[in-house]
Amino acid sequence: MRQKKIVTDFLKIFFRFKPKKVKNYLSRTNKFNKNIYQKIEQQHILNKINKYKKKIILDYGCNDCFFSTKLNKTFRYTGVDNNRELLKKSTKLYSKNFIFLKNKKLPFANDCFDCVILSHVIAHIYKPKMLLDEIFRVLKKRGILIIISPNKIFKFFYFFLNLFNGYYPDETISKYYSNREIIKLIDNNLKIVESYSYSVKQNKIKNLFVNSRIVLIFKK
Repeated sequence: MRQKKIVTDFLKIFFRFKPKKVKNYLSRTNKFNKNIYQKIEQQHILNKINKYKKKIILDYGCNDCFFSTKLNKTFRYTGVDNNRELLKKSTKLYSKNFIFLKNKKLPFANDCFDCVILSHVIAHIYKPKMLLDEIFRVLKKRGILIIISPNKIFKFFYFFLNLFNGYYPDETISKYYSNREIIKLIDNNLKIVESYSYSVKQNKIKNLFVNSRIVLIFKK
């Protein structure tokens, strides 16, 4: 069974698969979002938001809205997610502006956000085009979309380096992307303004020979 999951995970570098739902996913993602590497990455996202002078933020796939702790009162933050674990009374949410997604349509009017964040989200989406069309709808003119995702090239090398080292795949992933593949998904709806990759090492954002994450910023 484990071998089958590993083979499927490798094939996700090339093909899209329907992701599986797993138990206690929220606790796993919260642990990921609060580690030192993610905190450094969240600061990097904030730096980009400030660079483009955006204030009305939609955090899609926000988990417990932890990113909102980076924002001061000059920002208007909204977090959305479809994980039912977030509806439990025992779950701590870091923002009151959380909306549970009941379906694939975003519950917002057209042109109401000047920045949408997809941080470690798009790789988990089975039909990303539907999501991107909705984001285009709610994004204001000259608004930006920030996408951060695992790097397909890094995953290829990581897979073989860790295959016999307790490697266990993330079954919630649908597909691993390259920068070019995400640009192709966006098509002509948005203009690409930044596209690069990076790694977080020694508590810093660094450009290594093969980086673990890709970043793309689009403008409407």
